[in-house]
Amino acid sequence: HEPEPGVVDLPTLMGDAQPAGPEAPGWYESDWFGAFMRTDTDWIYHSDLGWIYLAENPDAPGAWLWMPEEGWVWTVETAFPWLYRHEDQAWIYHLLTKDGKAHFFNHDTGQLE
Repeated sequence: HEPEPGVVDLPTLMGDAQPAGPEAPGWYESDWFGAFMRTDTDWIYHSDLGWIYLAENPDAPGAWLWMPEEGWVWTVETAFPWLYRHEDQAWIYHLLTKDGKAHFFNHDTGQLE
């Protein structure tokens, strides 16, 4: 089916998401991924991770996400909030967001980022 103008179908990865409600148009809530705002592009705004470009492959599990601070990361429902960062091939764990910046624990280095 064709989506309504200005409305894009949810990515397969976030198929469990439900609209947040009339007080938050464009926002969705996923049990595993959290709150995010969908746009009419492949960019989403995640309440904790910020702007993310979503590159989903319907034939493969999970999705590649491009985050301005982290570069390309991969995740899937069974791994999140763990993200696999392509640049240094490290697993990073989203701990918290403070002052608008996501902070991670790097499993490989044992350091907070």
